[in-house]
Amino acid sequence: PSETLQMILNLFEYLEHARKWKELALDIELDELSQMAESCHSYAKALHYKEQEFNHSHTSETVEALISLNNHLHQPHAADGVLQIAEKYHVHLKESWYEKLHRYSDALRVYEKIERRAAVGLERLKGDERLSLIHRKIRCYHALGEWKQVLSLSRYLWLKSDALRPKIAVMGAQAAWQMGEWMDLETFCKAIGDDTVSGNFYRALQKLHQESFKQVSYYVQRTRELIDDNLTALVSESYIRAYDVVVTLQQLAEIEECVQYRETKSPKTKQRILRLWEKRLKGCQKSVSTWQAILSVRNMAVDPSENLDSWLAYANIARKAGQLRISHKLLCELLETDPAAHPLAPIPVARPDVTYAYIKQVWTAGSKQLALQNMFNFRQHLLATPQLQNSRLMMLVNLKIGTWLYNLNEDVIDEKHLPQILDCFAKAMDGCNEYKAWQAWAQVNFDLAQHYQSAKKARFHTMDKSEREKCKHKKLLHAVYSIKGFFMALSLSPVSRGELRSALRLLKLLFKYGNNKEAASQFQQGYTTGSVDTWLQVIPQIIARMDSPK
Repeated sequence: PSETLQMILNLFEYLEHARKWKELALDIELDELSQMAESCHSYAKALHYKEQEFNHSHTSETVEALISLNNHLHQPHAADGVLQIAEKYHVHLKESWYEKLHRYSDALRVYEKIERRAAVGLERLKGDERLSLIHRKIRCYHALGEWKQVLSLSRYLWLKSDALRPKIAVMGAQAAWQMGEWMDLETFCKAIGDDTVSGNFYRALQKLHQESFKQVSYYVQRTRELIDDNLTALVSESYIRAYDVVVTLQQLAEIEECVQYRETKSPKTKQRILRLWEKRLKGCQKSVSTWQAILSVRNMAVDPSENLDSWLAYANIARKAGQLRISHKLLCELLETDPAAHPLAPIPVARPDVTYAYIKQVWTAGSKQLALQNMFNFRQHLLATPQLQNSRLMMLVNLKIGTWLYNLNEDVIDEKHLPQILDCFAKAMDGCNEYKAWQAWAQVNFDLAQHYQSAKKARFHTMDKSEREKCKHKKLLHAVYSIKGFFMALSLSPVSRGELRSALRLLKLLFKYGNNKEAASQFQQGYTTGSVDTWLQVIPQIIARMDSPK
């Protein structure tokens, strides 16, 4: 039992701190202690013993275990560091380590390369090795959210290998659930034990689909009972390490709410559940796996088109996390077409918010000029639609065009592009009362002030007096705009979001332009708009510069 193992581990931890381990000459290996700690989810202790083991023997198995444990502890940078240390000690690198480091696209490329080499006879794969390679590809596709490939390969492997069925059953079940293939889900559930969390969870989903609501309640309760032991062990280490289990508990609660949503005929009850879900989602970590897990359950009761804001937020999270495959697939489903198949054709605008999100996806994917052109075209559509001319979406489009134009011309800012950039920001700022817009406007003006400062220094000897005065005027003008922008951003900022960055920028502007009358006047006005608490974070920087003449 995990409680007994925890007591044994606590005993060894005490002996180690008391330096009595060697005196008692306890006959137990570090590897055994690490396995014991990992079996009851005490990953921090498992990592401690595995690191000690690595100090004695630099083996591939130990390196692989260190990478895995650091991932369990949500320490990806430490896991990357382990790989660098392994290279330093000339440890043979394994292809599977890319998976351990969550570099699933890299791992998939390696596996596909091995397959191609085997297909042309450059590499020999036995039957079991080929099936194992397919299993590893399934793991990568599963992590990347490529459910169609996961389901296809799982079906193939299910028929080819009885030994691998238990290993692919959970991944195949999830893919079948995501794809709505309920017969496949039933098949995969046969290989998942009745006494496991996954087995009961997927059976609850299956019964929800079949509208056997009493059986749904049974499997949900059974899953909670099985989770209890794992949750106790994980919470004893930290809430962060128990978070995935907590998300599963939230999924179970929402499965019950899905039953209520589908059973009730009251619109008020349905709206209450939707408001509860929206509020709850705001408190979740903004990670792809968390949002995917929660929204997939809600999809059992509510179509994504009825809950568009949440699905767009999920696509945005995936895009910012670099999971472009997931965000692209999701946006294509919401658009009901794949614009990438016809890049020169206009992007559908039936759902403007989705169109805007898709154009941002194109920019992030690297097609920046195409994205910018699409955003200009989209702005023309908004201007031609009366109800959208003065909408928040129009503000976001102008803001994004201005930001993108600035990014594309940041290295060579000239008088040709600058008016267009500033015009976009001016349109976005017209009557705007949003943190995002003021922060972006302030940052651009801050960068322009620095640009003119650098230009003046670089070309000082080649400028005549009028050019120097003109450059100085532009520098001060953008500095004053930046001060106003950062103060507005601070006054509109949600709690703890961006406050420190804006406050540090303002301090830099204060020490640089504090002796200028216009800048000083803007500072005096700004101090009255924000919270005093904002400046508590930067007291050390203020104290360090108290003797500044400015």
